[in-house]
Amino acid sequence: MIDIRRDGLVCVKECPDFKRTVADKVDGNTYCVPNCDSNALYDPVTLMCVERCTEYAPYESIKDGVKICDNVCPAYYTADKKCVDVCAPELVKFYNNKAYCGDCPAGTSISASNPFQCVADV
Repeated sequence: MIDIRRDGLVCVKECPDFKRTVADKVDGNTYCVPNCDSNALYDPVTLMCVERCTEYAPYESIKDGVKICDNVCPAYYTADKKCVDVCAPELVKFYNNKAYCGDCPAGTSISASNPFQCVADV
């Protein structure tokens, strides 16, 4: 397991009592993260519990029951930047080279040449 600390990453056999174990599907590692309040998210950039994610880790993900800000979603993301594992096939689009789930975001529309691509309105 990897404990994320202000002075760097440290390998540990088990997480401290005030932290939870979270497995990351993207990189395959297991991390120790702080226990945040039920409405808060853990931000791995600032190493703090926050109310909403920042531009550096903009996606809200749930890993092992812990709400985390992430810089990438393992599967799809929605208009409100939440990571989801499943998306109805008719809702899958690609936007900014990422798998997007839902209607195209505001300011974008379906590409004339590709019905699964959201492009910026001109």
